[in-house]
Amino acid sequence: MLVFADELQLVPLTLWQSTAVALVAVFLSILTWKYVEQPFRNRTFLSRRVVLSGTLGGMAFGSLICLAVISWDGLPQRLPTEVSRLAAFAQDISPKRAKCHDGSRARDVPPQKACSFGADVPPTIAVWGDSHGVELSYALGELAAESGKSVLQLTSSACGPALDVAVPSRPHCVDRNREVIDYLIGNPTIDTVIAVSARTNVSPEYVERVFRGLEKAVIELKRAGKTIVLDYPTPRTRVSVPRQLALQQWRNGVLDPTISSLDDFEDRVSDSLGRLDALAAKYDLVTIRPTEAYCPDKRCVMYRDGVALFFDNHHPSLSGARLIAPLFADVIANSGNR
Repeated sequence: MLVFADELQLVPLTLWQSTAVALVAVFLSILTWKYVEQPFRNRTFLSRRVVLSGTLGGMAFGSLICLAVISWDGLPQRLPTEVSRLAAFAQDISPKRAKCHDGSRARDVPPQKACSFGADVPPTIAVWGDSHGVELSYALGELAAESGKSVLQLTSSACGPALDVAVPSRPHCVDRNREVIDYLIGNPTIDTVIAVSARTNVSPEYVERVFRGLEKAVIELKRAGKTIVLDYPTPRTRVSVPRQLALQQWRNGVLDPTISSLDDFEDRVSDSLGRLDALAAKYDLVTIRPTEAYCPDKRCVMYRDGVALFFDNHHPSLSGARLIAPLFADVIANSGNR
């Protein structure tokens, strides 16, 4: 019942809604125990052979239905065309994500084997960060190709561009980031580093630790003569954006793309924003704010210009990254000129 109730909602269930559904489930379980389970346990009502035959037959019939639905790819034709189009944005990712992004330690992509996108020339720009940099790398590569340049992708899940920051779920991040920065410092062709991370106010202690590590990285890169670009946070939602948009279209025929006001979003990540501003001012860093594209008219949205801006609840889709990419036009134009 919790699963179905969540599916019927356009937003996740609140604590009170979940509690109410659970209580109803308990009540119904008592009724089914008394009026369904107990009668079936009574051999005078049904013989064991009848129950067993009915059970096996029901399982076989259900399995055939499941196999048919799987073989027909979930029957997508049952959905209106626009609903299917919106749902498909869940796959709007970099075509090189699986190959070029370190999504698990087992698939670690060392800097020496990292992917570059754009023109067939040595990269002058590197995107260093966590999974939020994957689609951005590809979109920036498309833009860089127009001026005969290329972009290197150095991304690893949960490993933001910071030194000596241990991530419980990704114990290799400390070694990985040291390897990346050593590679960047030793590569004179790359003169511009774009630092990308999914920044949230998890806790004051975590934010302090991350920004202390980011500052260490900035100091080393500046000492090596690199130009550093800080990519500011993007909004996030509580639900999968493609699913949310598809359900809105299917049920209401009208899309409400609003996530929040720009002011509300900036309040939620105020600590990170303040520290990014201070770091940029202290070391004369370039700053890029994706909210310029994601929050038109002071309203942060998940959908604009006919595309979903996220492929889940917080990762920019490839379409969203292409919307952000022009904000880096000057960064690309100035790279390779020093």
